[in-house]
Amino acid sequence: MNRLYALITSTLLLLSTPLHADSTAELRSRLDAMTSLQGEFTQVLIDMDGEVLEESSGDFAMARPGKFDWHTREPFEQRLVSDHESIWLYDPDLMQVTVREFDEELQDTPALILSDELTALNEQFEITDTVTDEGWDAFRLEPKDDDSLFAALVLTFDGNLLREIRMDDNLDQITRFTLSDLKRNESIDDGRFTFEVPDGVDVLVD
Repeated sequence: MNRLYALITSTLLLLSTPLHADSTAELRSRLDAMTSLQGEFTQVLIDMDGEVLEESSGDFAMARPGKFDWHTREPFEQRLVSDHESIWLYDPDLMQVTVREFDEELQDTPALILSDELTALNEQFEITDTVTDEGWDAFRLEPKDDDSLFAALVLTFDGNLLREIRMDDNLDQITRFTLSDLKRNESIDDGRFTFEVPDGVDVLVD
C-alpha cells in the first residue's frame, strides 16, 4: 500500500480526530465541520524535477470514524476499503485481496498519531497555514519524527470543503489528489465500507 495507504489513512483519521492545540484551531474547525465526504479524484505523482510519473483517477467516500472506500478506476483498478475494523486492498488484475486489522496496521505508521488515543496533534506535527492563489486555505503538517513515512501532508480547503490532498514523501516526490463533484456531510450507506470478496479471488491475511 505504501504511499496510497499512508496518505489515505492519515487523511481519514484526521476526519475523526479531536484537535486540542490553539495553533490548530482553524484546521480543527474545518475537520469538525466535515462528518463525511464523497466524490471523484484525480491523482498525480510528480518527481523532484516536476515530471509527472503516474496519473490515475477514480471515486471515493470517507466518513467518521475511520471509514473509507478509495476506488481507483483508471488506468488500473484498485480498491482500498475500511470499516474502521479491517482494511481491504483489492487488486483485480492479481485476483487477490489483502486484509489487515485496522489498529494493528496503524501501529507503526504516522497515521496512528491522528487517532483518538494519542496526544495532541501539535505535539506530532509542525502546522502552518497559507492562502493559495485561488484564495483557498492550505494547512501544511510536517511530522516531527524523522522516521515518518512522509515529509509533509497538505490539506487545502475552499471554506469547509476539502479540495486537495498533497503528500510530500521522503524521496522528494509529490502525490497530489484533486477532488471534484463533492458531496459533503450526506448520508453514506455503511455497506460501502465493507468488502465482499468476489468468487475466485485469493484472500491474503497480513
